[in-house]
Amino acid sequence: MVKLAFRNLFEHKVRTFLTGIGIVLAVALVLGVDILNRSMLGTLQDIYMGSGHKTDIIAIKSGDFTSNDIKYIKGIPNVSLLAPLSACLVKLDSPLMSKVDAGVKGIDIKTDQKMRDYYFLEGGWFSSKYKRELIIDKTTASKIGVSCYDNVRLSTRTGDKIYKVIGIIEPRGAGLPSWIIEMYAPLETITADSGFANCFNRIDIALDDEEMAMSISEEIKKHFTDTDIETQTLVERQQMANRTMSNIRMGFNVVLSVIIFAGCMLIYNTFCLIINERIQLIGMLKAIGMGKYQTIKMILCEGIVLGLVGTFFGVLLGLGIGKILIPLVSKISRLGSIDVEYFIISPKSVITSVAIGLITPLISCLLPAYKASKYSPIQALKNNTTYTNLNYNSKNEKKKFFIGLIFILTFFLGSEVLTKFLDSKISTVIMPLMILFMFMGFIILSPLIIGNISTAFEIIMKKCFKINQILSVRNITRNINRTAITTSVIIIGIAMSIGLNGLFNSIKESSAKEVEKSFKSDIIIRTSQGSSIEDFENKINLIKKTQGVNYVYYTGSAWSKDKNNDSQLITGIKVPDQIKMGYFDILSGDLNETYIKMNEREKVAIVGQYYSKNLGYKTGDILNIKGISKEYPFVITTIVNTSVQNGNIVYIDRDILDSIYSQKHCDFIGVKANADTDISALREKIDKTIIKDSSIIVSTAHEYKEMVRNETLKATTIFSSINIIIIIIALFGLVNTLLMGVLERKHEIGILRSIGSSKKQIKNTILGESMLIGVLGTVIGFIAGISFVMELKTCMENISNVSLSLYLPYKSIYTLLILTLLGSFVASIFPFRMAVKVGIIDAIKGE
Repeated sequence: MVKLAFRNLFEHKVRTFLTGIGIVLAVALVLGVDILNRSMLGTLQDIYMGSGHKTDIIAIKSGDFTSNDIKYIKGIPNVSLLAPLSACLVKLDSPLMSKVDAGVKGIDIKTDQKMRDYYFLEGGWFSSKYKRELIIDKTTASKIGVSCYDNVRLSTRTGDKIYKVIGIIEPRGAGLPSWIIEMYAPLETITADSGFANCFNRIDIALDDEEMAMSISEEIKKHFTDTDIETQTLVERQQMANRTMSNIRMGFNVVLSVIIFAGCMLIYNTFCLIINERIQLIGMLKAIGMGKYQTIKMILCEGIVLGLVGTFFGVLLGLGIGKILIPLVSKISRLGSIDVEYFIISPKSVITSVAIGLITPLISCLLPAYKASKYSPIQALKNNTTYTNLNYNSKNEKKKFFIGLIFILTFFLGSEVLTKFLDSKISTVIMPLMILFMFMGFIILSPLIIGNISTAFEIIMKKCFKINQILSVRNITRNINRTAITTSVIIIGIAMSIGLNGLFNSIKESSAKEVEKSFKSDIIIRTSQGSSIEDFENKINLIKKTQGVNYVYYTGSAWSKDKNNDSQLITGIKVPDQIKMGYFDILSGDLNETYIKMNEREKVAIVGQYYSKNLGYKTGDILNIKGISKEYPFVITTIVNTSVQNGNIVYIDRDILDSIYSQKHCDFIGVKANADTDISALREKIDKTIIKDSSIIVSTAHEYKEMVRNETLKATTIFSSINIIIIIIALFGLVNTLLMGVLERKHEIGILRSIGSSKKQIKNTILGESMLIGVLGTVIGFIAGISFVMELKTCMENISNVSLSLYLPYKSIYTLLILTLLGSFVASIFPFRMAVKVGIIDAIKGE
């Protein structure tokens, strides 16, 4: 039976190759993406754990730790070691890079080696805590073009300084690169050059007993108060890495599930073709005694053989895809400049990939095998093919219509319930299944849609091709279920592309619009969170006096905790500034009344929709905000749509913010220029002559808006690339469907040729079928894609507590239309070349 399966499969090598591609791609992508997920997760865990395995707790303070703070933490029982650290932003000049942002970690050179692992390739440890020396990882050194003992220029707040590279370390442990170019320097030296001598805002803590981490972490927070310090244990940082990867993993799972589904459709169509070719052979075998189960077994053996071969090559390709995806995604994703050094292959993922490769063809060929076993010997030997007469008003078709609608409604209702009420881990698994429900619904409805619009297409084909192309339309409705499967794979590819691109486009444009509406400034200056106005008061006054400046204002903010212990951003504003330069999208409440109360220094708050949607607050309710020493009650007077900004944001009077946190905050400065001012020149002047600090980002409103757009675009590239595979699978399926039609109609093609039909007319008939299926898939896919993107938008709003405006990806839609029609033409070439080669006499004889 196995030998027969091999012989049958490799009798038509091209078709077997086209079918095997579906299995190979499914297996390869499942394995490759899993390697990518695990490798990125390993990298993120190292980063969030501080690039060193000896850290049990990381304490980060909004201000700076004092010597008394160090003394207190050292005195906590079970604390064995402390390593203070400061993060300084500078501008770097090197042989390959000029004036790029870089981070320098200031470390205690006496204790840091006990906390972090340094693997030296060249050079060695610091000679003195007062010398300008750097240790750089190998990846960063190669990127900026420096070698051990080279000098680099760092632009700091106190001027340009020359640092010497005295060590190159491996890209692991302390050498694992971070989000930006990063290096190590003595704490005393770099903090002095940065203008904050001996200041540090982070302490890495090692314990004698790591199981005490949670209790000691709570003890530290109680001592400093929650708003003053943040602590993270090893477990919490690992969880942070998992959360960072969860949304990426969910997106990959969605795309992979659809690719596997599309592959199943391709294999199913192929086995329908295989059985159709061998109807007479099956009839002969049954006539000489082959039973029903033997027929099924013969076809299932072919599925197993196809699965084994496809799985073998799929695993090999998957390893290659993993190698390719890791550097690609690390460049275009949030990892930025990080080179993912891991290549993690899990036995579980290999087993899963192999299982998919073996089970997919078995499931796909089960129904064709069962149908083949139902043929009677006489029916099979006759091998007569007639047009399928369809009755779209029958009860059976009505049942299919309602079943299809139920599947689609299940997706819409189920996905919203998932994103609102279920845990994100559960949603990651179940959400792809919900998407398959939607596509199953469209597959069930496709035969009804195709049948009902076939008459209209007959008229369109006549006008487009100037010849009678009724045969093209009738041929695709001949076996309407098979045509529907092929069309549905095209629908899936187009719908997925429109859905994903539409979602990312909506996020991108909503972000840009929010920036445009919220900030009427021409120049935006972003300082670090929690910065004091004392550092910027003089600079703000200088900006006000600068020629071309019309108006200057600033806002401050601090982080607190809500009643669910989730972070909330408390932002301080002034009413005159907000009226002139700001914007609120009001959901409920009276903004004018709120402004009056704010001017009178009443404790009123404007809150984002997170508070009404997730926490159940409404206008008039009391919101307690944690200050330094106690909670302060604020009356919610207005609820606003914060769009793609933080939904958990609270706006209060800036003076009240400063009083409850005992510090005058300034983390955003807006500058409005005069109408005739050169904005770019003004930005350059403010940045170079007034701000003069590489840690502060000065940008025009246009630059900031484009930065927001570009950051969103980075996330779309990998999903768009993988989604192209669905379109490729669809085109392979289209080739198979057209080949099947040619083989079924050999006799008819011979008759048409014998009564005078030219080769060109036969070609146009096959081309017409291909173009029709492409157009049908595009039209229905567009409708499905619009529905899909609207639901994805709703799900994203539920997950992220933001409001998005819908922006359709028109460029993607136009591109898809062109590619689908072009692909339909290409897919028809091999089948119509085969059709015109049909011998007239042999075809009429039915041989």
